[in-house]
Amino acid sequence: MLLKSELITNKNLDEALKLQNLIFPRKNAKVNFLDSIKEQTLATIPKKFRLEYFLVRNETGKAIGL
Repeated sequence: MLLKSELITNKNLDEALKLQNLIFPRKNAKVNFLDSIKEQTLATIPKKFRLEYFLVRNETGKAIGL
């Protein structure tokens, strides 16, 4: 199985949050993510820190992990 990772950006943020809510249904994905970046926008987060947030897709392009 070929997996691809992509940086979570404003373009795929909603998809990433929905997936996180499926994986961790007792947690609020949006609150967790926004708390973790401390109210910064994705564009202002240093590149080194942003690289920790990525979406994993399978060979068909379906998001399967974070």
